[in-house]
Amino acid sequence: MGHSGYRFPHLTGRLRCGAPCYHGGYLFRHGGQLMTQILKLIITVMLLVTGITVVAQEETATEAVTPENTAYVRVAHFSPDGGEVDLYFDDAAVDADSLSYQQVSDWMAVPAGEHSLTAAPTGTSQADAVFEPVSLDLMGATWTTVMVVDAAEGEGLTTQTVQEDYSDLLPGTAGFTIVHAAQGVPSLNMVRDGVVYVTGLSYTPEAPISSSFIDDSGTYSIQFVEPETPDTAVIDQPEAEIPENTYTLIAVVGTADSPELLIDVTDASEVALVTGQLDEPGTLVEAAQNNENLTTLAAELQSSGLMDELDPDAEYTVFAPANFVLDNVDTSDTQAVSDLLRNHIVEGKMTSQDVFNAETLTTLGGTELQITRDGDNVLVNGAQIIEVNIPATNGVIHMLNGIIQPAE
Repeated sequence: MGHSGYRFPHLTGRLRCGAPCYHGGYLFRHGGQLMTQILKLIITVMLLVTGITVVAQEETATEAVTPENTAYVRVAHFSPDGGEVDLYFDDAAVDADSLSYQQVSDWMAVPAGEHSLTAAPTGTSQADAVFEPVSLDLMGATWTTVMVVDAAEGEGLTTQTVQEDYSDLLPGTAGFTIVHAAQGVPSLNMVRDGVVYVTGLSYTPEAPISSSFIDDSGTYSIQFVEPETPDTAVIDQPEAEIPENTYTLIAVVGTADSPELLIDVTDASEVALVTGQLDEPGTLVEAAQNNENLTTLAAELQSSGLMDELDPDAEYTVFAPANFVLDNVDTSDTQAVSDLLRNHIVEGKMTSQDVFNAETLTTLGGTELQITRDGDNVLVNGAQIIEVNIPATNGVIHMLNGIIQPAE
């Protein structure tokens, strides 16, 4: 899923005050007492105007919405039998897709302070909420994930909140939030590349349910083990791709009988969107136009007419050859270009993590894509992905350093 969603706009305001300007002419041709009186009048007016300006700035500054008084919240559906639900924030329906088990909502930017959150089965109303409204006291510049946990049968669904570290990222790093949300599973340690990495994660509120921090990105083997039986993995993920410049939620979900691992990745560009540091993305074509390395692709998508043939209500993933690749391709045959580009587009929005987890994909042109790894590099039919998760309103773009050839 994307990560834009329900948000409050950042409000800014400015009051401008000034005095008229005089240039030569009558004012400077007449001296003496008249000049003195006029100058005194001008000075008096300027002082009054300056005073008004200072007061206005002080008043508007307290009303502006800034990162310091904006909080960010989302919901993770981790109840195996919780069904599909719609979200309600401060008694208003959230304008977003319904959530099913193992799905995480988009981030919502809201004013810091007290709020309420609940959920109801899709197609019903807030009166049918599956849990009592949760009271949230959100501090500014914090990132809070509300997890819906437990089983609907029995005592019913409950929630737990997790504070995530969304600090600025340095090159080669990523944000990690490790969560234990599996009902009936004892306390767990996380092992990364054979070394104990996080200890004491517990499903019960009496112990830490999560751990959040910044660390090196990369591909790791991940296991979750019980401290008493460290040689037996409850969860074993031999290759987990944690991309650079992302914030990754790693959650043990499910039940004691069927524990599962969920990895949800939020790209830093999506964070920039919700915080207002980046404008809302346009369509796939507009997103390519706005990327200096994809302008050739944007031009060919338009001139070939391919985008006009696609479902306007659907989402797509584009594996986009960079300019230095497409600039060497003969684009004189419009139909040939359209056929070529079809083999770079997959139906559905697939983030980098979705692509990394896939073995094969099928393009609109019928070509089967093989997703392979060469060290830390991810290849699509031999072409390396060199930039990931370029957002668009109707999908996402991943940039390639090569061409995917049409199926024979």
